[in-house]
Amino acid sequence: MKAHNEDPNRVLQTIRLSDRLAEDIRLRGLEPGAPYYTTQEASRFLKVAGTFANQALQLLEKRQIIKRSQRLGSFVQSVPEQYEHDISHVTFLIYDHYFRKEGAGSGDLMAGLQAELPMAHVELGLLQANREEDLVIRIIKNALANNEVDAFVLFSTSFAVQQIIMESGFPAVIHGTPHFSIDLPYLERDHAEAHRRIIQHLRSRKRKNLVYMIRDIIRPGDKVSMAAFRKFPEFTKETPILFTTENEDEITAEIQNLYDSGYRPDAFICNSIVQAEMVEEIMRGRKLTPYQDADIIVATYYLQRGAYAKYTHIEIDLSSEEIGRTLGRMLKEKSKGQAVQNRISPVRLVLCQRE
Repeated sequence: MKAHNEDPNRVLQTIRLSDRLAEDIRLRGLEPGAPYYTTQEASRFLKVAGTFANQALQLLEKRQIIKRSQRLGSFVQSVPEQYEHDISHVTFLIYDHYFRKEGAGSGDLMAGLQAELPMAHVELGLLQANREEDLVIRIIKNALANNEVDAFVLFSTSFAVQQIIMESGFPAVIHGTPHFSIDLPYLERDHAEAHRRIIQHLRSRKRKNLVYMIRDIIRPGDKVSMAAFRKFPEFTKETPILFTTENEDEITAEIQNLYDSGYRPDAFICNSIVQAEMVEEIMRGRKLTPYQDADIIVATYYLQRGAYAKYTHIEIDLSSEEIGRTLGRMLKEKSKGQAVQNRISPVRLVLCQRE
């Protein structure tokens, strides 16, 4: 059952129709003040019922591209390429388990985002797996209901979420890797460099029996990471790859099964802090010592400023606050219609103090 009565397909259709009208204004070179379609004219142009045409015109007005008057009709208010208004509200969309269990979307990052957009209200939008589309549709619907400028930061979200946000026309950037066909600017770490540093470190430690752990729901960044990892000779056909859920019991079962099979790993490359914690717990239960019997490396670790480095990990060579500021600047550029350059951030390997 849907969480609400909104039809996602209808909302997306309205967004697409509105985009077609915006493109029509651009192609015809209409200037501010020029008369524009009535509902009946828009209905004929779009070849849809008057109800859909009216909703598309309403959305165009909320984007401040046209101005509508019941007596005078519709007029172009701003040419789409020149759409430039201060962002008043930013929603940081992130899955609940990334935020609560792994520390992504930290206070420092949000503070940096707020510092770059001091006039905007910045808040978290916590997503639940398998229910994220309804929530995002509802957020967009609420955003369309006001006359302010909303914007979005997407953290490692699904293809459906990225597509909905992209097609909404609101300023948006991705903190992570976009899915195929998604045309949104992004800030991402250098995956190839991250794995080069991991392998270089393991070579210095003479580690050869590797285990690669990844989430069962594979995001674009995971695919890039796996492709980078497969290029190194340390990765062989015998290298175990464990696809785990976020359920701690299931992670534990996967690792226990690996040990029970007779494989003796000397390095675990984990995709999350939850996986790393389960590896350490099982090692200690088997009377093994982390970093003596096997290294634990976290490929994605969102460590708070000044916090203890519990595991050897890769981190972006920017502070969380700098990441937030960068995302904020990208949003401002996007809201002004400027071409936004994607950012690939260098990375560094941070050693655990137990090594």
